[in-house]
Amino acid sequence: MPLLWWTRDNSRDIPQWAYSHLVTRLGVAHEALSDLKCFERRDLVNGTPSVLIRIFNPEEARNAGVRDFTSLDRHPELIQWEGWQDPATGAVFMEQKSYMSP
Repeated sequence: MPLLWWTRDNSRDIPQWAYSHLVTRLGVAHEALSDLKCFERRDLVNGTPSVLIRIFNPEEARNAGVRDFTSLDRHPELIQWEGWQDPATGAVFMEQKSYMSP
């Protein structure tokens, strides 16, 4: 019997905190983000509990067999934006990782 949770990915829509930061602070066009998805993971950044995020094109990721946050380690060229949020303070850091048209 196949394990159903292994057959689909965990990708999600870009959360509001990341979307807002990209559009208002970094000037990314809404249209450039409309088809993108993300993976999130909780981890420590400089000893502070944070939410890590990787934003990517889901079609390219699907073709490469990417299904979760860590599988993007094997395909870093697919990550368009990467960053984190400190939920306690709301601080956000995002950086562009690959070419993305404006």
